[in-house]
Amino acid sequence: MLYTTNILIKPGFDHKLIAPEEQGFYSKLKKLFVTTEHAVFEELSDVSDILKRISLALTECELTNLVRMSHDDSDFYLDTEKKPHDLGKVLEQFRMDVQSYYERFFEEIAIVLEDTADGMNYSISISLSRLYYPETFPIRFRISATPVSVDVKKTQERFALTAAKIEQSLRKYMQIGLLRVINAQNGSITEEKNIEIPNYKSETKLKPSSANDSDCKLFPLYDVTLGVTTISELEQLGSKATDINASTNRPYDYFRIKGMNFWHNGTTASHLYLTYSDPLPRSWMNCGWDWQLSYNDWIKLLEKQGFHVLDAHKPKTERYDGKLSLTAELMAELLMPNNLTLTVECDFSYSQKTGLNTEGTLYSLRILAS
Repeated sequence: MLYTTNILIKPGFDHKLIAPEEQGFYSKLKKLFVTTEHAVFEELSDVSDILKRISLALTECELTNLVRMSHDDSDFYLDTEKKPHDLGKVLEQFRMDVQSYYERFFEEIAIVLEDTADGMNYSISISLSRLYYPETFPIRFRISATPVSVDVKKTQERFALTAAKIEQSLRKYMQIGLLRVINAQNGSITEEKNIEIPNYKSETKLKPSSANDSDCKLFPLYDVTLGVTTISELEQLGSKATDINASTNRPYDYFRIKGMNFWHNGTTASHLYLTYSDPLPRSWMNCGWDWQLSYNDWIKLLEKQGFHVLDAHKPKTERYDGKLSLTAELMAELLMPNNLTLTVECDFSYSQKTGLNTEGTLYSLRILAS
């Protein structure tokens, strides 16, 4: 039985709209397409950075056996020697060879991997397009798998779990504006999910709905209050984690509720962890929370909402992927009515931006009750 899933991604916040009358210039310059009656987007994100994030996601899923990589019509890499687990090394070589100038001038990068995981043989095809129509996706994954033998049981569940791991890892490492998953069997679509980030660059930021920022409440969220909601209540509200912690060989300690992972400490809901590719709850966005807020904006917002804000690690600049990046951590505490302390930890990393007033430097949020 052949199982197939397609993951389609718009990477987010750095693109340019090219009007039809401008396309003649781009066509001559890049030899990519002829002028059409439709506007197209040009993806401006750093291609090497996108490829590195894809590599991190697939490495986390232990799917790293690259067989081919092509740049437009030319093979950049063809694994004729059957070298194992060569994805990271080849992508690093691509980054060094192509650099930042030439990488802007390509029509498509195609990658093919073939690997084995959990009793299944996987074939993963990835394509990245520089130019795309608004209704299409510049990054496309096609994940196919067959059992390694007829003795493998629960093949559909095995495939679904691995595909879900790939999706989660991509969301963890990539800056995603829109992600669509299509699970197709026999050519028919059986599931389709859209995860749209409300603070996509072309949209207007939501403003707090309350005149008083301190009136905004983060919890209960989807009927869950950290430090209060019990495991039995979490079970009624969502589904238990199915992905396995490699160190314990047991499922992770969280429940999936309306697209969010609520972690628990064995008794009650304990914390949430989100990275910038995760959509924020709308109720939080209505209170002004936004992944694109700068370091200084987060301090102002949290203080307005009654938090006591501390610098866990003072801001500094460090090199990430060859470029300077802001590195800082904020810790904000708020005493809750139930005498629990709500703590928000903001980690500013990996943005390749350095300003304290620059948008989009926040990497992750951790919210916990103690």
